[in-house]
Amino acid sequence: MTPTRQLRLLIAAASLALGSAIGMHAHAEEEVTCEDDTGVFCFSDCDLPCWMGLEVGVTTAEETDATLEQFEVTLTGETQRNFTVHDDLRGILNRDDEILTSLTLLYTGCPLQLVTELGEPDLVERGRRLEVLFYYREGIIVSFAVMFDYGQASIYLRDPDTIADHIDRDPTDRDPNRAYTPNERLSFDDPAVQRLLSSCAL
Repeated sequence: MTPTRQLRLLIAAASLALGSAIGMHAHAEEEVTCEDDTGVFCFSDCDLPCWMGLEVGVTTAEETDATLEQFEVTLTGETQRNFTVHDDLRGILNRDDEILTSLTLLYTGCPLQLVTELGEPDLVERGRRLEVLFYYREGIIVSFAVMFDYGQASIYLRDPDTIADHIDRDPTDRDPNRAYTPNERLSFDDPAVQRLLSSCAL
């Protein structure tokens, strides 16, 4: 083996080792308190609608701020907090002086695991931007669309009564306060819905 080839192999090995070390360090920084995932599926610590112990309509403002201390908070307003868990998961929450009122998670990835864990939704709709929305009476909406070559999911935790009203509403009834046409309702078994979920999991 020539000296030049030996040098190239040494450089390649060093680069691989450095890359692995950086990857391990980055992964360690991204870990959160939930097991076997990266934070987006942390719905098991409290009654829905909740995430990582933050329960809409129950968790106090003080408890909410204490939970956020482990994340990078990028915006702090009177009622809104924007935070980052890691590169693929961000959050927006709203609270009043006393209680958490809503929580939204923005996830770059496939929500198939979440939809599988939550079970068949109570309502499926196609949104005006071709996203598919999965509604659960427990107070969760999962909105998913494939953007270019990656999936983008928004997970909304809201008041269960508000979501139940939407689920039970006659889709032919138009809200006089809303100018747009109601979303198209789909079956969960619709081939387009299943194709979307299966394609994003590949």
